[in-house]
Amino acid sequence: MKSLTCFILVLILTSSINSQSSMIADVGTTIHVGTGAEICADVVIINGTFSGEGTICVSVKLNSKIFLEGPYNSGIMNTTLNSNLPTDQPYNNSPWNYPGTESVTSIPTGVVDWVLVELRSGLASGTKVARKAALLKSDGTIVDLDGSSPVKFYGLSDGNYYVVIFHRNHLAVISSSAQTFVAE
Repeated sequence: MKSLTCFILVLILTSSINSQSSMIADVGTTIHVGTGAEICADVVIINGTFSGEGTICVSVKLNSKIFLEGPYNSGIMNTTLNSNLPTDQPYNNSPWNYPGTESVTSIPTGVVDWVLVELRSGLASGTKVARKAALLKSDGTIVDLDGSSPVKFYGLSDGNYYVVIFHRNHLAVISSSAQTFVAE
């Protein structure tokens, strides 16, 4: 008799909090943004002049939790293997072929592994609108590269998106319904 081991990801979505980066332009500063370009930061304060045909982009934040069965132990996940984690996102090969350049100089404290987060406008894989590599903490929280901030997707407007979480050693999960995101 063969046995089958199933690795399970549990997806929990929560509300948005916090910001992580800022851009501040002093009084008298002129910022010209070319056509099609965007200024992207969590906080943008321009006390000078903004001109051009570009935009100050907005973002949506993802606050979610997942638990990986392998490292899961009594409500948290073990981080015993995090000293072996790559500092560059590991999803740049098949089957993900994600071209992102996310990297960290060292793995933040409490991180279990990398995950790839995808937002979709529908259930089909062809409806993806954004992808980003992120870090998974021992309490199940998916965070940005600083190890504490929510994952931000720049350039997306308000909308309902399905959330897909990929892990390199587990089956992917998708939210059972589209989640409402509000741009900030």
